[in-house]
Amino acid sequence: MASNDEKKGKSKATICGSCQEELEPDHSGIQCVQGHHFCPVCSQNIVTMFFSDPRSYTPLKCLQCNILLNVSVFERQLEPHQIEHYRTIMLTLVYAKDILTEGEELLHCSFCSYAEIRPKGTDFLYCRHEDCSKVSCLICLKECPKFEENYDDDEDEDEFQQKTDEMEKHFMCVQLKDDKKIIDDAIEQGQKLPCPQCGLAGMKDDGRQPFRIFDKKRSF
Repeated sequence: MASNDEKKGKSKATICGSCQEELEPDHSGIQCVQGHHFCPVCSQNIVTMFFSDPRSYTPLKCLQCNILLNVSVFERQLEPHQIEHYRTIMLTLVYAKDILTEGEELLHCSFCSYAEIRPKGTDFLYCRHEDCSKVSCLICLKECPKFEENYDDDEDEDEFQQKTDEMEKHFMCVQLKDDKKIIDDAIEQGQKLPCPQCGLAGMKDDGRQPFRIFDKKRSF
């Protein structure tokens, strides 16, 4: 049987909220004001998610409790080569608040700092940055094939078919996005109904305490 001192030591252990690794109390990863911790490796994964889709991960929030993070805690996770990219993204987000109209949103290229105002519901983005120029799917955040104007010979026809098949996968992304919204809306409405036994609304753990469900596309 563990002694009281051992139990006390275990209760004070600092655990990463993602990989469950035990951390040093003064670790360099992300920490929130509610006492949730993420190890340096998982913190880098959070940074990667932010850069892949800034509009979904702003404002910066704790993945566990959804409380706003201290910006400096997030910024200290950035590598030197990421700082300028980060500043550009944050600057465009600030300007966008003043110029966006109803039905518009600010979209970011998944591969560089390029941003563009487009109608809400846009699924694909053509980057106009001269060093990038990639077409990206805004749902899976991967690069889409680019089509040339003419496909005349047999080799070109094979290339065209290959790109068409690849693009079909991204059209499926759009369909899955629409299906997911229907399911998410149904879950949200269902969570508002109180439990007939305990009276609490929302999903609950074994102790009948409400808890949140997180996924990659929500704001953090």
